[in-house]
Order: sequence, then structure tokens, then C-alpha cells
Amino acid sequence: MLAGVVLFFLVFSDNGISTSKLQFPLFYLRSNNRHHRNLKAVKDFTDPRSITSRTERPLLINGVDSYPFLTGVDESTLPPPSVEPNAHTTFESLMDQFVLDSERSNYLINVGAQDGKTHDPTYPLLFAGYDGILFEGDEGVKEQLYKNIAALPHYEIIKPYISWGNVSPHTVIARLAKGRARKDADVLKMDIDSFDAQLMETILGGGYRPKIIMVEFNPDLPPPMAWHQLYSPHPFNFDKVMLGNYGATASAWHNILTDKFGYGLVGMEIVDTSAKCERCEHNMWFVSKELLNRRGFRAMTHAEMTKIFWDTHSKAKEETGRMICIHAKNPCLLFTPNELMNAMPNSEYWHGDIPQRNLQLSLMLAEEPAISCEARKAYETSVVQSFLGQMEAGCRCKTCAEGDPCLQTWNIHTNSSYVC
Repeated sequence: MLAGVVLFFLVFSDNGISTSKLQFPLFYLRSNNRHHRNLKAVKDFTDPRSITSRTERPLLINGVDSYPFLTGVDESTLPPPSVEPNAHTTFESLMDQFVLDSERSNYLINVGAQDGKTHDPTYPLLFAGYDGILFEGDEGVKEQLYKNIAALPHYEIIKPYISWGNVSPHTVIARLAKGRARKDADVLKMDIDSFDAQLMETILGGGYRPKIIMVEFNPDLPPPMAWHQLYSPHPFNFDKVMLGNYGATASAWHNILTDKFGYGLVGMEIVDTSAKCERCEHNMWFVSKELLNRRGFRAMTHAEMTKIFWDTHSKAKEETGRMICIHAKNPCLLFTPNELMNAMPNSEYWHGDIPQRNLQLSLMLAEEPAISCEARKAYETSVVQSFLGQMEAGCRCKTCAEGDPCLQTWNIHTNSSYVC
């Protein structure tokens, strides 16, 4: 194997991050492409990644088997990782970037496993010989899930544990313990299309510390809207999802995973045009701060995450030829609310294409103390009266569960201490 060439590019802004122009320190690791070490065990089998036909474009590329780890470094002096918008990564590529072979537990946690194979980024790890625990409660996939796991090439030696039945924040810790789940799992995937964020807080709060986390997020609600669904015992309902009452937003995940539990964003995707369902990929990928720091990175700030969010939407629009909300059809908060345009008719933020215009709006709402109370209240009014009202209606649809409390929580993420 040829040795990788490591290039460092550091570009700092004298004034830090501004709402008019974001400047990011760049830190790229480049080398020749190579096969993932984790997949060596499957070289004689059909590559399981062909299941979803995803085209992998690693976020960061390296070609070394040992890393020049940094120690004793002030995190504030480090740059964030440079993230390619809408790049479709895998757990294997991130493991190769950040985790040495000797550090791996070869264990995973999959919450929302479906059939354990189709459209699931943990399957290549199971196929390569990982152990783990899989949570699922959809009776429609139960038979296929058990068949797929039993068909794994290493099943006679390694038998991943299936924790069957709908999981909740009240039961997940006990079920992890029953399945003898390791607290040092290499990866955790969370995808249940509902109270994902509350369940994640419970797992991490229970002392489980995976190295890498993938979560599905609600891409229709842009920063600084920190919204997420709360637990309800009522069954999942697709009509409710299609009205936007779905999962957690990017800002909510930043608040939970970065600010509260110490994970940094390393990837975001919204569409995958190579997949059969191109709009089924809206995921965020996180790595623990400890692993980021020793590779010379720090966790992204909310403002940096916001830029990645809108750059990813721009890339998705470029790849698909259109920019639409996936679930929340009307209203769609990806587009500037009329109330804000009326409150600030001459604002510079209304210029440029939609993603760039809304990037500046997102940053203005979250980062600038100088924003007028009229404009901030106009945004909150738009959110409360239109979008949250739509979500409430989603719990009252004809096919929805009677008595669904439609529990949710939200706030406007802000770094400003200014109070209107």
C-alpha cells in the first residue's frame, strides 16, 4: 500500500464567523482509495453494499493504518472537519478515519432495524462479523428480519441479539441490559421516524458511549428551529409523518449530540440520486469529540452546522433539479416566511438563491443579537401559527390514532443573550 500524503490547509478569519460570509479552516486528508479493513471478511461473498446501490463518497480520505494522534491540544485552536455536502458516507469509512483496529469493540446498536438489511448502513458490519443488538417492532418485517440475521455468514459463531417489540424511553435501558449490549459500541444507528431524539438522550444518558452515531433528521425544518417529537405510545402513522410531524431537526440534534453529549458533526445527506428511493436518505453523522480532537479536529459550532445544512440543500437541488420539502408540504419552512419578508422589506437577506438567502436568515436568527424584535417575533409567529398548527392537525387526521397527545418540544436555537 502506498503511503498517504497528508496535506494541511488552515485558513482563519480575523473576525471569526459572520452572517454575511462564513470562512472555514480547511483540513483535508488525501491519499489513494482503498478497501475498508472491516470488509475484508466478506471478499468471497456478494458485497452487501449493493443492497441499496448507494455510491459511497467518503467525507475524509486517508490511507494510513496508524494515525499521528494529537495530545494536549487546546480544542479551540483546532478547525472543524471539512464536510462535503450531501456526501454519502458509511460507518466503515468513518471507522477507518477515526478508530484504530485495536480500539474496536466490533459491536453495534441498531434502533429501527426494519429487516436488518435493506437500506441499512449497519448491515455491512454485521455481514463482516460484527455482534450487536437490533431493535424493531414492525410486524410486517419481523419474519424477514430474523431470516436476514440468521443468514449472516458468521451466524454460527456470532449471533446478534434481536430485541423485538416497540421500544420507548421507559424501556430501552432495561432492554439494552437484557440483550447484554456493550456500552462501548463502535456505532449506533437511530431511525424510528418519531421520538428518536428522546430515545437517544435516554441511551446516552444511561452511560452508553458509541464512537460513531448516525441519526435520521427532519430536513424540512431548517436551523435555528430546534424541534423534536416526544414519546407517544400510539403506533407510527404515515399520514402524520407527511404533515411534518417527524423525528428531530438538525438544530435539535446539534443541541443534544454536540452541546449535551460531546459529539461533532462529520456528515449530512438529504438525497441520494443513485438509490431507488432518492429522498429516503436524510441523515446526520457524528463522531465523539475525543476521536475528533486527536485527529486534529474540533466539533462544529451551530453556525458551521447551519452552513452545512444549506450547502447540502443546494447540492441536493443541483443533483435533483428541484428543492422541495420531503414531508412538510404546506407550509414548508425551507422557504422564507412571508411574515419575515414583510417585517424586513428591504433586508439584504432576500437576495440570492433560496438556499443562500435562507442560510443568511438562519444565521441571523440564531447568531445576531441585533435582529429586531419585530423580525424575531414574526418568525416565531410563522412557526407557531403555521407549521406547529399543521403538525397538530396531523394528529387529528382520519387515520391517526384517537387520543394521540401529539407531544413535541421546540425552541429557537440562539447564541444571543438579547431578550425582546
